[in-house]
Amino acid sequence: MTKAVQRYRRKAFTLAETLAALALVAIVSSGIMMVTIRSSHTMINCLAQLRALEVADEQMQQLLAKASVKEGIEYGRSARYPDIQWQTKIDIFDEPVTGTTWVRAFCSSTYTDANGQPQVIELTSLVSRLTDQQLALLRQSQEQQTLVGIEAAARYAGVTTDTIKQWIQNGLLVGEDGTFLKQNLDIFVTTGGNPTDQQKAQQVQPPTSIRPQEGLPGELPDGQIR
Repeated sequence: MTKAVQRYRRKAFTLAETLAALALVAIVSSGIMMVTIRSSHTMINCLAQLRALEVADEQMQQLLAKASVKEGIEYGRSARYPDIQWQTKIDIFDEPVTGTTWVRAFCSSTYTDANGQPQVIELTSLVSRLTDQQLALLRQSQEQQTLVGIEAAARYAGVTTDTIKQWIQNGLLVGEDGTFLKQNLDIFVTTGGNPTDQQKAQQVQPPTSIRPQEGLPGELPDGQIR
C-alpha cells in the first residue's frame, strides 16, 4: 500500500461517520422547522385575534352610539374580514347587590385559528340603567307575551299539543313552570316547526320560576329599550 493511498483513507469519511452526520443534520433541521412552524402559528393566531377584537369592538361602538336598542340577538359577517363572524346580544340584567336593572350588551366575534379550530372573543358592556317606569312597561309587555301551559301555546299557534311537544324536542324554549313566549312560538309557526339554528338562537328565554302575572323584564311595547 502506497503512502498516497494511506493518506486518502485517513482523510475520507467512513459510512458510519457519514450516517451519524446526516442524522445530526436531520435532528437540527427538524428542530429548526418545529420552531419556525410554531412561530408561524403564533403570528397567525395573534393577527386573527387582533382582527376579531377589532370586529367585536366595532360592533360594540355601534351599539353604544345608538339612541335605542332592541332586546335580542343579531348575526353577521365582517365586511372587512369575511372569515370573521360577529354576534351581538342585548338582554336585561338584574344587578344582585343593589337590585338595579340594566340593559346589557354582548358583542362577540368568531375566528379560525392556525389549527383550524374556531375561537371566540367577547366584549360585554352595561348600556343603560332602567328607570322604575321603564321596568313597569317591560313587565307589562312581558306579561302580554307570556302563555302558561302547552294547551295555551297550542291555541295561540293554531296547532295540536302533540305538535308543540315536537317543537319542544326541536328546540322550542319553554320555562320550567310551563311558560311559553309568543315571539318564540311565532318563530316556529312561520318556519313550519323547522327553524334554522340561527333562528332558534333568536328566541328569548322564558320565565323559569316567576308566573306571568308577576312579570319579568322584556321589551317596551314598541320593541325598544331607551
